Amino acid sequence: MFPSAADETLFIHTMLTPEVPADAKSEAHWARSFELIDTGVFNREDLVVCEQSARLSSGANERLILGRLEQNLRRFHGSVEGALQ
Repeated sequence: MFPSAADETLFIHTMLTPEVPADAKSEAHWARSFELIDTGVFNREDLVVCEQSARLSSGANERLILGRLEQNLRRFHGSVEGALQ
């Protein structure tokens, strides 16, 4: 995500695979995976969270509720705080 203006962000989604697809079946598999992640997870969940995060840093929101599978965010911020101290 690359913010380009106060109300605009360029979003680029790239998916890495273990190897270059060897045949049409493998290529179709990775294309389906990309489509599911891109239109499903990113569009329904991640992009909304990114937008909310930007609002948090602007002071527009006082809090953000994280799901149970987002514990790595807490670890990351704890590591940053520890390093800064």
